Amino acid sequence: MRTYKFRIYPNKEQEEKFIFTLDSCRELYNVALQQRRDVYLSTKKTISCYFQQKELPLLREQFPEYKSIHSHVLRNVLKRVDSAFMGFFRRVKIKGEKAGYPRFKSKNGYDSFCYPQGGFKLSGIKIKLFKIGYIKINLHRDIPENSQIKMCTIKREGAHWYCIFVIDVQISNPEKKQINKSTGIDLGLTDFMVLSNGTKIKNPKYFRQSEEKLKAIQSKYSKGKSKKIRKQLTGLHRKIVNQRKDFQHKLSRQLVNDYDLISYEDLKIKHMIEDNKYHLQKHITDASWGRFIHMLKYKAEEAGVWCVGVDPRGTTQKCSHCGSDVPKKLHVRSHKCACGFEATRDHNAALNIHKLGTNLVNQAMSEISEATL
Repeated sequence: MRTYKFRIYPNKEQEEKFIFTLDSCRELYNVALQQRRDVYLSTKKTISCYFQQKELPLLREQFPEYKSIHSHVLRNVLKRVDSAFMGFFRRVKIKGEKAGYPRFKSKNGYDSFCYPQGGFKLSGIKIKLFKIGYIKINLHRDIPENSQIKMCTIKREGAHWYCIFVIDVQISNPEKKQINKSTGIDLGLTDFMVLSNGTKIKNPKYFRQSEEKLKAIQSKYSKGKSKKIRKQLTGLHRKIVNQRKDFQHKLSRQLVNDYDLISYEDLKIKHMIEDNKYHLQKHITDASWGRFIHMLKYKAEEAGVWCVGVDPRGTTQKCSHCGSDVPKKLHVRSHKCACGFEATRDHNAALNIHKLGTNLVNQAMSEISEATL
């Protein structure tokens, strides 16, 4: 399964239908959530998604406006409520994790509706949606042949609308390449990345670049709650996200094109953000290492490139030249070893990551060759 996201361009009338559908789905979500709460408080039992979906025909009879919304879309709303409760029950069982009881959705907190099975059809450069009509879609990349669109989600992002397809496609990944050129990468905040050959990739810090402008707009919005200012705010946030994605897509593609083996540190990013030991939470979120690694991994898999995550423990403290430990605090940005090897802290770490990744791949290849004998 893969997802493909495309921009769509509804006219004014179609956009009004989109907004009506979102508002109706949000109301149904909140009603279904309230029903589950009330039933549990009175009977101490939980009603099922199937039970709520069985009541949809009666709902559409009592409220005819719901007849203009495809039944699969309404059923999917109830499925979302069920998923929210399943997630809540799962988290309750995990010690130390905040359960987070499902909440009601505000007007600005419900921004998508989904056609899980039918009600949509892709036709050339347009998509047809149930009782909404044909809408222009920007198919900026080809959908693979002999693939099947399993699900269509319409999503609002600020003033823009998007269509997200979940596609069932069978793509056979190529065999892994012979390793002629390899690298290790150390992810950081001063530099987004340092390669084992010493190359530094500057961290663009898109959020920090726009932070003053964001503060000014947020200050205006907190005073007036104007729709116009809200559009400016969401537009600027969307711009930051798009800048970051563009940078990471291009960088990950360049690495996959240039190397046969890429070793990276398998960071526990969620724990780093929650721990916030050095008050770097905002900087780590702005760098978005997790999304970059995800891009790098799936592009490498499609290209037959080795992409290996290694344990980051000790990679900055160990000398990549002689292997001895050289303890250093976070503010120390250089590495100087008694053996005479000197490098920047991040370059030394990248060399260690490269060695660890190469060893893991060599071990895996030797195990494969032994198994085939």
